Amino acid sequence: MVRARWMALFAVVGLAYLPRIDDVCGLFSDDAWYVLLARALATGEGYTLTNVPTPGVAPVYPPGFPLLLSLVFRMAPAFPGNVVLLKAVSIVSMAAVAVLTIRYCCRDQGFSFPTAWLVALATAVHPAFVFLATSTVMSECVFTLLALAAVIVVESALRDGRGIGSLQRALLGGAIASFAFLTRAVGIAVVFAGLGRLLLRRRWTGALAFVLAAATVAAPWLLYARKHAATPAMRAEANDGVVYPYSVQFWHRVAGAPRLGTVTARDLPGRVAWNAWMVARSSAGALHLYFPFRSLEPAAWRVAPGWARALAVIFSAVVLLGFAHGRRLSVVTGRSAVSAPARDRRAARRRRPRARRVPRAGPECGPASPGPSRW
Repeated sequence: MVRARWMALFAVVGLAYLPRIDDVCGLFSDDAWYVLLARALATGEGYTLTNVPTPGVAPVYPPGFPLLLSLVFRMAPAFPGNVVLLKAVSIVSMAAVAVLTIRYCCRDQGFSFPTAWLVALATAVHPAFVFLATSTVMSECVFTLLALAAVIVVESALRDGRGIGSLQRALLGGAIASFAFLTRAVGIAVVFAGLGRLLLRRRWTGALAFVLAAATVAAPWLLYARKHAATPAMRAEANDGVVYPYSVQFWHRVAGAPRLGTVTARDLPGRVAWNAWMVARSSAGALHLYFPFRSLEPAAWRVAPGWARALAVIFSAVVLLGFAHGRRLSVVTGRSAVSAPARDRRAARRRRPRARRVPRAGPECGPASPGPSRW
């Protein structure tokens, strides 16, 4: 029965993805850059922008995803004939996401297999993922796989106690989380989340191992990017946001578009509030009610109707409340699990019969008197 459910899951995922594969690449500028950088890595030119006049300029994108795509270029170097193979990296990643989702839901969240199966199906065939994997060569699918894998490995390290197995899993979790960062820079949140999880559970040695693994994986890229950062002249020459580091784009009014001006620290609270509202109204709306928003397809960018935005906000609030309630239950359950052994020991001591104290005979007195004891 379980095998049949697995086969059904992969069949549905395959039917959702395979008919939609096309040979289009470059709908977003990011995926065009990914392909260019992957080919540069495969041909030995290094991780640099090969289409700018000045050689040796490092892009803003970390190299994780282009590195994976470069393996496809080594097997099938002819572009655009290899576009389908490039997209297969994301499709395989989503199949793996479905498997890991079931594992996470069953082992770490206590879901039954049918419930975990439905969650995995809903995740794997979400229209946004299907679009990104079949009509673009974007990194979201691979990043999702790495982030979920990091969560599972860190949780496994916490379950394994404080032995060598837990330490090894902490090392692996740090490496995976750091590679998620190398796939998308926003993955730095995965690194900090994994470290924070270990520290909150007082796994000091595991946290140190996590940090060492993460630093070992990420340090070469950080040093390389610093050494090959574009100068102002190179930025003007390239005339594209790909040569602006995120520390500079953060202050752009529109990231990667310096011609539109910059912001100051006074503008940050308003920007944060506006972005939070847009996430609740639009980004989360595309997660809950994708079709009224369809915010990913370039040809379908439009303002969603008012009823869809209202439902998106309501659904976001429900999800947040459910998450908060689940965290509260897990904390209470954890405290109960920790206090149960001590409570059981106290109850056992109360039930234990007290030993009767008998007076001892002194060496000069002989046997004790049969009369009443002063004890």
